[in-house]
Amino acid sequence: SKYISTWLYTYMQLLIYMNSEKCDNLKLSDYLVPNCDVYIHQLHFCTREMDPICATNGQTYSNTCVFCSEQFESGGAFKFGYYGRC
Repeated sequence: SKYISTWLYTYMQLLIYMNSEKCDNLKLSDYLVPNCDVYIHQLHFCTREMDPICATNGQTYSNTCVFCSEQFESGGAFKFGYYGRC
């Protein structure tokens, strides 16, 4: 049992080391769904900031405000896909 736990620990450390380079560019914010509630009273009063969002309808929206405004107007016909261009 001590042998197994030592082996597992070593194996996990090796996996982390081998994959650490792949994780360098990942940020938690890349996986967070935008909170559209903050835009409900200011639909389409958006900046021209370019921070693209790809929605499940296959369209790219220039930023969170634009995405949320269009989503509210559509009645929720599409959802957040990921950050970046489609």
